[in-house]
Amino acid sequence: MDYRRSVDMAVVEMPTHTVFKSFYGGGVKDHEETMKVIRTLTESRGLPFIPADDPGLYADELWLQSNHMNALGAERFSIWLGNKIGESVQKGFMKDPVTRLP
Repeated sequence: MDYRRSVDMAVVEMPTHTVFKSFYGGGVKDHEETMKVIRTLTESRGLPFIPADDPGLYADELWLQSNHMNALGAERFSIWLGNKIGESVQKGFMKDPVTRLP
């Protein structure tokens, strides 16, 4: 089954402050390995994976806590995610959410 034609879905990594990644047993390395597994699983099913890999999402002033953004962070993340979904639509991985056209 070609999931790109039957499912409007993307898997999105939610950003967490850099300090939060240190809470993993193996730190940042564990986080990176987890993202590799998720990317492999989603891409093998024809689904877009959107990693939160934009350094602009990790500025200290965007965070309320290490795993919750503040209002400014939420606004910036929403704009960033909207752009990423737009890119997925342009690449044919998702239908346009407004017109529902491929």
